[in-house]
Amino acid sequence: NDSPEHISDPHGHSVAGIIGAKGNNGIGVAGVNWEVQMMVLEARMVSDIIAAYEYIIDQRMLYNETGGAKGALIVATNASFGINKLHCSDQPLWGEMYDRMGEQGILTAAGTANNAWDVDAEGDMPTTCPSEYLLTVLNTNDFDERYIGSAFGAQSIDMGAPGQNSFTTKPFDQYGIFHGNSAAAPHLAGAIALLYSAPCASFANGV
Repeated sequence: NDSPEHISDPHGHSVAGIIGAKGNNGIGVAGVNWEVQMMVLEARMVSDIIAAYEYIIDQRMLYNETGGAKGALIVATNASFGINKLHCSDQPLWGEMYDRMGEQGILTAAGTANNAWDVDAEGDMPTTCPSEYLLTVLNTNDFDERYIGSAFGAQSIDMGAPGQNSFTTKPFDQYGIFHGNSAAAPHLAGAIALLYSAPCASFANGV
């Protein structure tokens, strides 16, 4: 609704806490990245997802074109959402967004399905998209093994990340457990942002 006010959503709030809950302040939990800015966008339909990605692209393009005077230095998007049993070829407009964002310098962390099937065969959107700028992740347990309820795919899934039994922020100043691939993806998105914030000249220059 073009409003800065968002519904109090436990799912989105938990994701945001994993990415960037304030650290080293003696309160609650710490995110993967202790000092990070986040752009919160709501999407209910595929058309909303595409519109949100268009906005992100516009903001990063504006930042690039003005040398940082305008727009936003967006380095990563988090996809703790998706549609089961769809292949990227079924949603070409959505799928092409990852290359378009990547061309501007934006990576995406996407969690796969919360069902124990092979997405290479069964499909999952967006984790079956072939973009080099899309990093796909499955949910791991306390033993750093694939959680039994997580999807997998030798071709489509790039890595595993902690998800099961994650402790994070909840609405109304609460904290609690958050599970699934939706918890794995923000661990990766937060790590991408953390790497970009590192004071390392060779990394920044792509060496």
